[in-house]
Amino acid sequence: MKCLKMVEATLMAVPLFCSMALAQMKLPEAFNELPLFPEAEIVETVSTKGNVSVTFSAEATVDEVLEFFGKELRDQGWAKIMESLEGETGVINYIKEYDSLALAILGAGDGRVSFTLILTKQ
Repeated sequence: MKCLKMVEATLMAVPLFCSMALAQMKLPEAFNELPLFPEAEIVETVSTKGNVSVTFSAEATVDEVLEFFGKELRDQGWAKIMESLEGETGVINYIKEYDSLALAILGAGDGRVSFTLILTKQ
């Protein structure tokens, strides 16, 4: 429950509307092999040693995003190792070989959803 509250607070701080500069952000190279949710807008990218995160906003429901990533990541060989969902908020962790991927999601309740993918490469 504490984890979900932190995710919710983090994602609520992410703006749901992008300026032209943000809309033109490039996807980090580390994300080239990951599936991308159709028409999702990049809100923010952050790179640190070994980790890359990208926050997106999309016109979709939480269920649509979870279904998309569940199928696409499974098809690419990612295995779900943890899921913590409560209503419109949650975190799902995946692994593939030595890499890990976290999906944090928050539904905005207005037909939009904000989600962050955090990739850790080993």
